[in-house]
Amino acid sequence: MAGNESAGSWPEAIQRADELAGQGKLTEALELLRGQDGGDGGNSEEDARAEAVCYGRMGALCWQLGEWEEAWRYTRHAYDLCHALGDGVACMAYLETLWVLCEERDAPEDARTIAGLAAQDCRDAGLGRLLPRWLARYGQALLRLDDTPAAREFANVTVRYANELLDTDPDEFSRVLGNVADVLRHTGDRAGARSLYEQALDRRRAAGLTDAILGVLYGNLGHLLLEEDSPDAEWALTEGLALLAGSPDSDPARLADVRNNLAVFHYRRGDRDHARQLQRQLVAEGVVPGTARQHLDLLPRSRPEATGAPPDPEPPGPQPGTGGPAGGPPAPEPPPEPTDQPGTLPADEPVARPADGPVGEPAEPATAAEPAEPAPGDRTLDLPDTQPYRLRPDPSLDPPDRVPHPAAHRPHEPEAGRNHPDVPPHDPPIGRFADLVLRAGVERQLGDHERAEELLQEAEWLADHEAGPHSWQAAVVRAELATGHEGDAERLFADALALARQATDCPSRIVQHVRNDLGLWLLWRRRPQDAVRVLEHAAVNVDPRAVDHHGLATLTNLALAYHHTRRLRRAEQLYRLILKRRRELLPESHPLLAQSQFNLGILYLGTGRLDDGLALLREQFDLEDRWLDETFACADAEQHAGVAERLVEYLDTLVSELLPAVRRDAAGPASELLLDALLRRKGVVADAADGGWLAGADDQARKVVAELAAVRRRLHRLALDDLTPDRRATAELAERQRMLGDELAERLPRFGYRRWLRATRWHTVAEALPESTALVEFYRMRVGDQAGYLSVVLAAGAGPRAFVHGPADQLDRGVDAWRELVLRDDDASAEAELRLGRELHWVLIGRIAAALRSVTRLLIAPDGALHRLPFAALPDPEGPRLIDRFEIGFLGSGRDLLRPRLPGASDRALVVADPDFDAGDPAVPVASPRFDPVPHAWAEGSWIAEHLGADLWAGGKARKSRMRVLRAPRVLHIATHAFASNVPLRPDVPAGGWPAGAAADPLRCTGLVLAGANRWLAGQPQEDGDDGVLTAAEVGGLDLAGTELVVLSVRTADPDGAGRLHVLRRAFEAAGARSVVIGAWAVPSEPTTLLMREFYRGLVRGLPRTGALRNAQQAVRRRFPGPKVWASFACFGDPTPVRGWS
Repeated sequence: MAGNESAGSWPEAIQRADELAGQGKLTEALELLRGQDGGDGGNSEEDARAEAVCYGRMGALCWQLGEWEEAWRYTRHAYDLCHALGDGVACMAYLETLWVLCEERDAPEDARTIAGLAAQDCRDAGLGRLLPRWLARYGQALLRLDDTPAAREFANVTVRYANELLDTDPDEFSRVLGNVADVLRHTGDRAGARSLYEQALDRRRAAGLTDAILGVLYGNLGHLLLEEDSPDAEWALTEGLALLAGSPDSDPARLADVRNNLAVFHYRRGDRDHARQLQRQLVAEGVVPGTARQHLDLLPRSRPEATGAPPDPEPPGPQPGTGGPAGGPPAPEPPPEPTDQPGTLPADEPVARPADGPVGEPAEPATAAEPAEPAPGDRTLDLPDTQPYRLRPDPSLDPPDRVPHPAAHRPHEPEAGRNHPDVPPHDPPIGRFADLVLRAGVERQLGDHERAEELLQEAEWLADHEAGPHSWQAAVVRAELATGHEGDAERLFADALALARQATDCPSRIVQHVRNDLGLWLLWRRRPQDAVRVLEHAAVNVDPRAVDHHGLATLTNLALAYHHTRRLRRAEQLYRLILKRRRELLPESHPLLAQSQFNLGILYLGTGRLDDGLALLREQFDLEDRWLDETFACADAEQHAGVAERLVEYLDTLVSELLPAVRRDAAGPASELLLDALLRRKGVVADAADGGWLAGADDQARKVVAELAAVRRRLHRLALDDLTPDRRATAELAERQRMLGDELAERLPRFGYRRWLRATRWHTVAEALPESTALVEFYRMRVGDQAGYLSVVLAAGAGPRAFVHGPADQLDRGVDAWRELVLRDDDASAEAELRLGRELHWVLIGRIAAALRSVTRLLIAPDGALHRLPFAALPDPEGPRLIDRFEIGFLGSGRDLLRPRLPGASDRALVVADPDFDAGDPAVPVASPRFDPVPHAWAEGSWIAEHLGADLWAGGKARKSRMRVLRAPRVLHIATHAFASNVPLRPDVPAGGWPAGAAADPLRCTGLVLAGANRWLAGQPQEDGDDGVLTAAEVGGLDLAGTELVVLSVRTADPDGAGRLHVLRRAFEAAGARSVVIGAWAVPSEPTTLLMREFYRGLVRGLPRTGALRNAQQAVRRRFPGPKVWASFACFGDPTPVRGWS
């Protein structure tokens, strides 16, 4: 600075420059300050501060004059001076100015540099509260540099810091999350962006901050929903428009963006008048949509007078061409474009065919032009391209690795051509071939892919020997056999259609069948436009007023294709017709009736008809329960897994369609149906996944299952037989099915429990909840290509409330990382464990805190990675852990509360502890694996037996043969080794172990180790054949009906084995145990013994099971504070006191 001026004169020069600037004389003010530049201003700190202020003022003036480079140079020099002085607050002010300059100059490289400097200065100057702001901006700069992976990574880091540092500042917190959400939206993480927008809105509303920033957040969320064609876009955009229009400090460009996007929404929904009205308002206001920055920075921009930060830019003025002549009509209105979204909406044009009347066939089936883009009036639902096919098609073909939801294709009599109107009577081989192909489709619908393959192979042999390898018959069967594979399936279908259409002897049913299968293949491959074209040809000769089951399958798939291409009026018309006909033709328990109701119900939800959709879907659940009863009673493990996979897909579809209504009203009817769905389907999926349905079934029970399966398949075939309906045979088979079901319920308790599944509703579960208890039902959902967690909370005396917890990948990683820190249990990890645990607490418990008031016990039904989470150890942000506030119990699903309480065979307890694995023979050869005694097992078991007056089976008495004949003790305590792997425990393990991928039935790869196990593993079994290994499959066959509690104080040799012990737990539940206490990882002997003693003391005093376990864990915690020692054990099932103990 000028050496001829004293430091005291610089404030005078700055004051004079400010006066000139206030008079609009910006150039004179700038020249006055530049005149101070050029000499040595001294070396004191005061001189340096004055010099910094002067450079800051010059930067601000240059910025207002449009001299960007000079503004950058002066402001950067001011920052450097303040940085050298260690003045962090002044540094932040100048960095704010530099950030704005980077945006104005569109300089992302410089922006990244500035954000990086600011983040470092925040740490150095102790300004941690500003760190999330600058991390968010760093991510924005990376995004503008097209470094999408790094931008997404910084977005996730920013959220973590915001949760930690801004918990008490809802204004800054919501601004930061809004910026991060904008970054995620532009990186394609729509689910993550939506979650953050909603969190920001929740925090800002809760703090009473109803200002322009809240309006921008609503507008940005509405923009995201508009990009997804979600009906919720209207709600968000309307809220944002109202807030921005009513705020005096809102940016006109942002207001214009929101108004324009709302016009786009109404235009797409066919409400042209409303769209035009909004467009006219835009024209009248004279602001061009899209002039607001793409990366909307919600963070405040400082304007400190003392440090020279520039003012905010002036709002843009009227744009040329946005209005008509003065006093004349407005200019013509082009269709609106969504702001920050390329492309235009389609113009008004007719759809490809009228919505009413029978479906016809275009002139050129194989080469018809692509259907015209649907008119905007049809665009009332968008099933995203990333995951569109979760409605229920009629799979006459389905990939072999998927068990289809049964669908309607007409079966035929096995005799060649019998009663078949399309088969020439003089050509029996063609009739036989057609019958085989169509029957194969029926078997696929019934889930018997193996039988379908056999029928197609028989058809292939017939085609090759009767017609030759180049015939239309051979081409058809090659296409049908290829339907489950990508490969050349499409080419094979084209060849088959070309040959079949040219052949004079090909039945029309075969052409329709092949076209239907090709259309469905295209749907599975996410090509709905192509599927529409093919399926319309397949429906040429289908009369909608007198359609049979085969035609209904084709119309269902055509309606599905219309649904996915947004031809919603046609889709609804067909769905209604199909449902009406199936109600006329099928019994109520037939799966295709439930399928039709599901498809129509989902369409209702997607088009805003919530009440109609909910009513239809409730009825659909009742119908589907009957089909599930039959399916699980007579299907094998592979079919169980396929049905479970399909149920998860349907549940995800339902959840994604209910979410908008749940977000609008967390305690409304949508949340009630959502909880009903979770209660009635999560348990079924778990049953299928662990294969427990036939656990413990004897030979006679399995024979009943096989006969029941045959009867069920025959009933379904009869229901679909349009040619020879036999009402008497149907009635006889239905009665036989009922009798077999009753017999199976007597022989297999697990099947009998299906009867109470039908009664599972949220209000019945609410009635079963103990006082001051809340059920927290978690679900890991998939919406499109994204996964996330939601929960429904049901507190005693209240209705269900639904909550969204955020992206699943982040939560899964957080759960595993925190669990690893808990298990390290060292001083170096303690701080990180608390920090990450508090983040998880805020996401999982903090989100639902409003529903947990006056609750003292949580019953948690976890899903996904949450099964691995020791909830009791979650640290609260205020200090204590979750166990300090709640008793905590666990359920597979809330429906477990409705399990019937059965009388036990004995009031005594039984303790099985410290088995003699060598069976009294010290000379047993060493085998691999070999089990040594569990250190604490004898002391633990003998103490419990003495204090409870229980029977004790120890040493050589702890035998498998005794366990298999025991009769339902009141309490069963087991202290021994357990095994849990992906291969069975056997003595004949190959050298080098089992080959990779040699996985087997989990029920046979998990179990308990009892007396004599080492002898059997060494190849010297006991004389009576007792192998000493009780598998989970055998546990399921124990008689524990009436057993109140099973405690598994077990160890596993495999460090990962404890994580697989849920299979063993579910096997004990299947055998009849009302509750099971089990550990998630191995715990040293001393704390385990202490915990068990305190647990039983509490039970004897009459405490609830969850309360007794909580007290025991707190007792261990007082001596061993680390959660690794006290948080392993959890109580699953009934939380109440053990009946009969006091």
